[in-house]
Amino acid sequence: MSTVTNPTATPAALGAAATASNGSAPSSNTSKSAASGVKLSGDINTFLKLLVTQLKNQDPLNPTDSNQFTQQLAQYSQVEQSIQSNSNLEKLIALQDKNSVSNAVSYIGKSVTTNDNKLVLNNGTARFSYIINDSPASASIRIEDSKGKLVRQINAKTTNDTYDLAWDGKDDSGAALTDGIYTLKVSTTDAKGAKKNLASTIYNPVDGVKVVNNQPVLTAEGKEITLDKVLSINS
Repeated sequence: MSTVTNPTATPAALGAAATASNGSAPSSNTSKSAASGVKLSGDINTFLKLLVTQLKNQDPLNPTDSNQFTQQLAQYSQVEQSIQSNSNLEKLIALQDKNSVSNAVSYIGKSVTTNDNKLVLNNGTARFSYIINDSPASASIRIEDSKGKLVRQINAKTTNDTYDLAWDGKDDSGAALTDGIYTLKVSTTDAKGAKKNLASTIYNPVDGVKVVNNQPVLTAEGKEITLDKVLSINS
């Protein structure tokens, strides 16, 4: 009597055999659920071939326990249902990503605020705000270019308040600077000479949307803004 491979090998164990019998694995652009479905199909085919061979060659005086085959088929059915669920989930996620990009496009032409120090000069103007709440002895606003060079310094008011300012895009000599991203540094100094850096809120004029890692990212003069960083939207 010929010897055959054990037909009750687990689905995971049959995976390698299925890949070998089907040739190369699915291409990288195939969804995970689709790739899993192809592999499962190969596993089932391999299992059935082994089952038929086993039945043909089993010892009639000591037949194979059919319960093992039934359990294995039940496992394959459960795996198949899981793959189908994953496929539906992938479709929902893809649809959600498309909707997110479509929604992000509506931000173009508007201004969004963020808490950072990357000041966006657009059409010769840039808006920002900050809060003074500790009655400092002095307050200073520094604006630096992309190379860290100081281009504009302003002595700010020290009264406790929220200040919303617009920079005219000119340096200390009155020359107009090119649009782009500048670094804003707002700081205060108390009566003892201790310096404190203040947080700032930047107004970013959105001029485009790009997709990074399947997520929409707003752009403003080259500055990238993820939607989770947006504090408010202004027309």
